[in-house]
Amino acid sequence: MKDNEEYLFFLEGRPIMIRIGKSVDVDGQIVYWAESNFRRAYYTLAENLEAALEKCVKKIKLAMKQQNKEVKLMKDDQAAALAEKYFFENYTNRTVIKEHLDEFWPGYMAEGETLTFTVKKCGDKDHAYDQDRLPEDPPTTVAIVYVNMLTGECDMIENKAELGWQ
Repeated sequence: MKDNEEYLFFLEGRPIMIRIGKSVDVDGQIVYWAESNFRRAYYTLAENLEAALEKCVKKIKLAMKQQNKEVKLMKDDQAAALAEKYFFENYTNRTVIKEHLDEFWPGYMAEGETLTFTVKKCGDKDHAYDQDRLPEDPPTTVAIVYVNMLTGECDMIENKAELGWQ
């Protein structure tokens, strides 16, 4: 693969240019990226060229459906609130939630029609947001809630092994 490659994608007769490239992430792994010139610059990351292209095309198709008012996604903050509620109502060990609530550090990221809501345990919250210093007690993932922003359906994965709360 050259440094950057360009692909042409046609959606509803409209030509859309997709550029693909590869870079190295912070862990030294090769990551492929794709961006398009459709409406907003849709940008995706993936472990290989084909997956980056596929993710980019999916985002473009979803954006086209939204533009044509065929699909309406809930807003990111609504989906995050739904995910947080789901976490508090469905996390299996409620004692942990009560005892460690002040150590939880939630965050979310929306990509396409899925919002990923991550709850981390961070004993040193003051350093959790400081990019220049590593916290003495690095954040540990407690749970990840996936929200389908079309349907509002939630799924949760809980981390049991790392926390030592069981």
